[in-house]
Amino acid sequence: MVYDADSFYLWNPGSEQIPFSVLVFEALTADGQPAGYRFEGRQWAVTGFNALTTNGCAGLKAFEVSERPPAQCLQLNSLRTPTMAQLEADAGFWFTRPGANAFRILWNELEVARCETEAQTCEVLLPAPD
Repeated sequence: MVYDADSFYLWNPGSEQIPFSVLVFEALTADGQPAGYRFEGRQWAVTGFNALTTNGCAGLKAFEVSERPPAQCLQLNSLRTPTMAQLEADAGFWFTRPGANAFRILWNELEVARCETEAQTCEVLLPAPD
């Protein structure tokens, strides 16, 4: 994962497709509790892809931002472009906010990793798809 103040990209360098429907990203408070900012991976599937392909990327980017995807994102499976206001209101799980400085990745509702928001990159090994 590569992210900054305006965008978040999930890259799959592995050999298996990653189903979007099993992924959830959730901001956490300083004491590790859900902070109310959540993005369900199935929202990426509305573009016609049900899974993140090998070497594929999925992104969330503020509509107002014109930056390009990271270099490793040569194949963009899905890109959601809500407004910055929409991201700030609910989907911006990777944003650094007062009292929230991390997010977690859920796989079939089970936590598989935590990432620091200020790191701007996070490598996660996901379970094999069922």
